[in-house]
Amino acid sequence: MTTKLDRPLKRELEIGDSTYTLTLTPAGLKLTQKGRRKGFEVEWRAILAAESTLATASSTSSGPSDSAAEKDSAGEKDEEDEEADSSGSADSSG
Repeated sequence: MTTKLDRPLKRELEIGDSTYTLTLTPAGLKLTQKGRRKGFEVEWRAILAAESTLATASSTSSGPSDSAAEKDSAGEKDEEDEEADSSGSADSSG
């Protein structure tokens, strides 16, 4: 059974040569270098939103449809460029 987080919970940890205090609260977490007041603070909702965004981005970027869409859009640009070139050369000859 888990314990409800209803008040701040502080833990000390070392990252490299520095000591930090990690504070977990019902609103989020805060990581502060020991002896300092300001630190890195994140709300739980922001973490969940970031996770959702990363999951969506990774699933969309790995699909083969993206490369096909890029090829299609590149092909359309090439056709437009060719049309512009051919109409430009026809105007200069006539």
